[in-house]
Amino acid sequence: GLPARSVMKYNDTVKNDIPLTSINITRATEGSGMFSNSIGEEIEGSGDLDEESGSTWHPSTSFPDWQWKGDTSSDEIVGHIFANAIAFHLVAKTIKEKQEVMHTLDSIIGYIKNNNYTLIDVTNHTTHWGVWSPSVLNFNQSWADEHGLNSLEILTGLLTAFWMTGKTTYLESWQELYNGSTDGVFNHFGLNMINQKITFPRDINYSDDELAFLPYFSYFYSLKHLAARDKRFEQPEMWNIPLLSLKRAWKYVGKERSAAWTSIYGYITGEIDNVELTSDIVWSLRHWPLELIQWRTQNSHRLDTRFNSEQDRNFRSSSQSTRVLPPNERTQLRWNGNPYQLDWGGSNNEMDPGPWLMSYWLARWAKLL
Repeated sequence: GLPARSVMKYNDTVKNDIPLTSINITRATEGSGMFSNSIGEEIEGSGDLDEESGSTWHPSTSFPDWQWKGDTSSDEIVGHIFANAIAFHLVAKTIKEKQEVMHTLDSIIGYIKNNNYTLIDVTNHTTHWGVWSPSVLNFNQSWADEHGLNSLEILTGLLTAFWMTGKTTYLESWQELYNGSTDGVFNHFGLNMINQKITFPRDINYSDDELAFLPYFSYFYSLKHLAARDKRFEQPEMWNIPLLSLKRAWKYVGKERSAAWTSIYGYITGEIDNVELTSDIVWSLRHWPLELIQWRTQNSHRLDTRFNSEQDRNFRSSSQSTRVLPPNERTQLRWNGNPYQLDWGGSNNEMDPGPWLMSYWLARWAKLL
């Protein structure tokens, strides 16, 4: 869920001469605003399909001996918005650094906006999940699950790009999608986002929680900065509907006791003195497994767990608990996993500490710890 879904080497050899940054993930494609799903060292077989994702690897002329993966998803868009907003305000120190970060997000959001709110791949076709067009989200039934979530994503991207660049075209586009119309058709993306959290048990996707809470953070992070310098952005219409969306989602996501989503919720709502929120953050972080290995876990036999009678999104019954177990008693080393899943076969892979570190420092920065 951060700048690329899997920024990784394509084999076991690691080079340190090309920083795997949001900026270089964009540059690797040689296309203005079109950025890669991932980048990696080129090996024999470049151009073949990645069997796991179905994406194609392409050789990069910007970085010799490297390749980039196409079919970039909305997952990566969310990561770029989140990471670049933070980098712009908290990491970049010089004017040149800020301009480089600003240009990166400007090129990405501008590219999507100029292609009717779609992400066009090097194939000249829309990527599989790169769609935020009103004509699709509002009128294509096959995109019903993304109706609210993608509305939130693109509104966040436009608002963040406006905050960073000051280009009025982004604000005008935000207004058109939020509560305006296109060719006489009302877009109502603001209303769309209210019900972005899907609650039908068999359709719950925990990756969507990540794809919602990172934009929630970026949206309000940008809006707070804009309101601090311009009273226009204090208008209730810019705050009330997104807050309604957040609080509706929190009724369900809050039960997961995620340090990441709890920190974001506390920052946005300003509930830094809420003992319950702080307690959940501390509980989540303290019980995170230190060894970071995806071990096989089995909890379905325990007498202290109660089965959720509903099927999960894979149509499995009695596979989930009604309460979230501590992180070190289950297998979840990413925030987009199902925290209620009782049993998992394990992979024995060693994961990185990024999810823990992001949550810890976010909570510290938001004064929740």
